[in-house]
Amino acid sequence: MNAVLQSLTLIAGAAVAGMVVLTAVMGWGGDAGRWRRIGLCAMGAGLVWAGPSRFLGYPPGLGDLIFLCGLSIHLTALYGHGWRRRIDGLDGTVDGRIGHRIRRQAPAGDTLHH
Repeated sequence: MNAVLQSLTLIAGAAVAGMVVLTAVMGWGGDAGRWRRIGLCAMGAGLVWAGPSRFLGYPPGLGDLIFLCGLSIHLTALYGHGWRRRIDGLDGTVDGRIGHRIRRQAPAGDTLHH
């Protein structure tokens, strides 16, 4: 029974790794940047490494950490620019500077004379 489970996890791991390679490396997933592909490959590697351990009841290990790192790389590459714009806009204006001080814009008719 244990040999059958190991064979099934090996087949499942090979299928996941094959899909990751086809999607990330060969471009079947559409237009994706380098960091998104790296994240996908790390997620696939971590999933293949940690999958049999989870299936057999072992505690989390290095494969899980690699999967989570790949997930964070992929999500940051995918949504990072939007997150940065939203964080930049929290101070009132989207000006490229992120800080803790609120910047107020002067009214349109208000000018400074020296």
